[in-house]
Amino acid sequence: MSASIEDISKILASSWLSNYFYVSGFTLLIIDWLSTLDTEIKYIWNGNWGLGKALFLLTRYPIFAERMLGTYDRMSHSIPASLCPRLLIAINCKSR
Repeated sequence: MSASIEDISKILASSWLSNYFYVSGFTLLIIDWLSTLDTEIKYIWNGNWGLGKALFLLTRYPIFAERMLGTYDRMSHSIPASLCPRLLIAINCKSR
């Protein structure tokens, strides 16, 4: 009997393997950020404010907060609902 795609995705979602992939993706994000930090400082932080700079910063940095909270959530299995409003990130908050 073969497992359906839904069964396989449920197994992977509940396994530690998916947590390791999540953390490794976060690690790659940090490596990418560190490898481009000097260029970012040169062109973005020292530049004038404009639409391009605002869009860059809005797409560049919120993912770090989301990934940190997501990693905490995956490893500890929940984030207390009382922290959600203070952290302003509800995507990873779960009430149990």
